[in-house]
Amino acid sequence: MIEGFVNEDLEPVIEIELIFEDRAERTFAIIDTGFNGYLCLAENFIDKMDLSYIGTDFFELGNGEIVENDVFSGRIIFDKMERNVLVTLSTSSDVLIGTSLLKAKTLFIDFIDRRVEVRDKE
Repeated sequence: MIEGFVNEDLEPVIEIELIFEDRAERTFAIIDTGFNGYLCLAENFIDKMDLSYIGTDFFELGNGEIVENDVFSGRIIFDKMERNVLVTLSTSSDVLIGTSLLKAKTLFIDFIDRRVEVRDKE
Protein backbone atom coordinates (compact mmCIF):
# COMPACT_ATOMS: atom_id res chain seq x y z
CA MET A 1 0.00 0.00 0.00
CA ILE A 2 1.10 3.55 -0.75
CA GLU A 3 0.12 6.26 1.71
CA GLY A 4 -0.08 9.92 0.80
CA PHE A 5 -1.88 13.09 1.73
CA VAL A 6 -4.30 15.70 0.42
CA ASN A 7 -2.42 18.97 0.01
CA GLU A 8 -3.62 22.53 0.67
CA ASP A 9 -4.97 22.75 -2.90
CA LEU A 10 -7.10 19.62 -2.22
CA GLU A 11 -4.96 17.48 -4.55
CA PRO A 12 -4.19 13.86 -3.65
CA VAL A 13 -0.40 13.43 -3.45
CA ILE A 14 1.86 10.38 -3.11
CA GLU A 15 5.59 9.80 -3.42
CA ILE A 16 7.15 7.94 -6.33
CA GLU A 17 10.75 7.47 -7.41
CA LEU A 18 11.98 8.65 -10.79
CA ILE A 19 14.82 6.56 -12.17
CA PHE A 20 17.71 8.51 -13.63
CA GLU A 21 20.74 7.01 -15.37
CA ASP A 22 22.70 6.56 -12.13
CA ARG A 23 20.15 6.87 -9.30
CA ALA A 24 16.52 7.01 -8.22
CA GLU A 25 15.07 10.22 -6.78
CA ARG A 26 11.93 10.47 -4.65
CA THR A 27 9.41 13.11 -5.64
CA PHE A 28 5.85 14.05 -4.80
CA ALA A 29 3.29 13.36 -7.52
CA ILE A 30 -0.29 14.56 -7.81
CA ILE A 31 -2.87 11.91 -8.67
CA ASP A 32 -4.86 13.35 -11.58
CA THR A 33 -7.96 11.25 -12.23
CA GLY A 34 -8.72 13.37 -15.30
CA PHE A 35 -5.43 12.26 -16.93
CA ASN A 36 -5.69 8.77 -18.40
CA GLY A 37 -1.99 8.46 -19.21
CA TYR A 38 0.69 7.11 -16.90
CA LEU A 39 3.00 9.96 -15.92
CA CYS A 40 3.37 13.63 -16.85
CA LEU A 41 6.62 15.43 -15.98
CA ALA A 42 7.97 18.94 -16.33
CA GLU A 43 9.87 19.48 -19.58
CA ASN A 44 13.17 19.91 -17.72
CA PHE A 45 13.13 16.18 -16.86
CA ILE A 46 13.94 15.35 -20.49
CA ASP A 47 17.62 16.09 -19.79
CA LYS A 48 17.64 14.40 -16.36
CA MET A 49 15.94 11.07 -17.01
CA ASP A 50 16.83 8.40 -19.53
CA LEU A 51 13.71 8.89 -21.66
CA SER A 52 13.27 7.12 -24.99
CA TYR A 53 11.12 8.84 -27.59
CA ILE A 54 8.19 6.69 -28.75
CA GLY A 55 6.04 9.04 -30.83
CA THR A 56 3.07 11.32 -30.28
CA ASP A 57 -0.42 10.91 -28.87
CA PHE A 58 -3.48 13.12 -28.51
CA PHE A 59 -4.80 14.24 -25.12
CA GLU A 60 -7.94 16.14 -24.19
CA LEU A 61 -7.46 18.95 -21.70
CA GLY A 62 -10.00 19.90 -19.04
CA ASN A 63 -11.33 22.69 -21.26
CA GLY A 64 -12.02 20.25 -24.11
CA GLU A 65 -9.00 21.30 -26.19
CA ILE A 66 -7.23 18.42 -27.95
CA VAL A 67 -3.43 18.64 -27.90
CA GLU A 68 -0.75 16.45 -29.44
CA ASN A 69 2.18 15.67 -27.14
CA ASP A 70 5.38 13.71 -27.51
CA VAL A 71 5.38 10.40 -25.63
CA PHE A 72 8.48 8.83 -24.10
CA SER A 73 9.30 5.62 -22.28
CA GLY A 74 10.75 6.08 -18.81
CA ARG A 75 11.30 4.14 -15.59
CA ILE A 76 9.93 4.75 -12.12
CA ILE A 77 9.54 2.91 -8.84
CA PHE A 78 5.87 2.74 -7.93
CA ASP A 79 4.57 0.65 -5.02
CA LYS A 80 8.09 -0.76 -4.45
CA MET A 81 8.31 -2.10 -8.01
CA GLU A 82 10.34 -0.77 -10.93
CA ARG A 83 8.07 -0.09 -13.88
CA ASN A 84 8.44 1.08 -17.45
CA VAL A 85 5.84 3.78 -18.05
CA LEU A 86 4.77 6.11 -20.82
CA VAL A 87 5.74 9.70 -20.04
CA THR A 88 4.42 12.95 -21.43
CA LEU A 89 6.01 16.32 -20.77
CA SER A 90 4.39 19.57 -19.72
CA THR A 91 5.32 23.19 -19.07
CA SER A 92 3.90 22.74 -15.54
CA SER A 93 6.32 21.95 -12.72
CA ASP A 94 3.90 19.38 -11.26
CA VAL A 95 4.49 15.65 -11.53
CA LEU A 96 1.17 13.99 -12.40
CA ILE A 97 0.15 10.36 -12.07
CA GLY A 98 -2.60 9.31 -14.45
CA THR A 99 -5.19 6.59 -14.17
CA SER A 100 -3.28 4.14 -16.40
CA LEU A 101 -0.75 3.74 -13.58
CA LEU A 102 -3.61 3.10 -11.14
CA LYS A 103 -5.76 0.73 -13.21
CA ALA A 104 -4.87 -2.34 -11.10
CA LYS A 105 -5.20 -0.45 -7.80
CA THR A 106 -7.85 0.88 -5.46
CA LEU A 107 -7.61 4.61 -4.73
CA PHE A 108 -8.93 5.95 -1.43
CA ILE A 109 -9.05 9.70 -0.80
CA ASP A 110 -10.23 11.01 2.57
CA PHE A 111 -10.55 14.79 2.22
CA ILE A 112 -11.66 15.25 5.83
CA ASP A 113 -8.57 13.60 7.35
CA ARG A 114 -6.38 14.53 4.34
CA ARG A 115 -5.29 10.94 3.73
CA VAL A 116 -4.63 9.11 0.47
CA GLU A 117 -4.15 5.37 0.04
CA VAL A 118 -3.34 3.40 -3.09
CA ARG A 119 -3.94 -0.29 -2.46
CA ASP A 120 -3.86 -3.58 -4.30
CA LYS A 121 -7.30 -5.10 -4.75
CA GLU A 122 -7.99 -7.30 -1.75
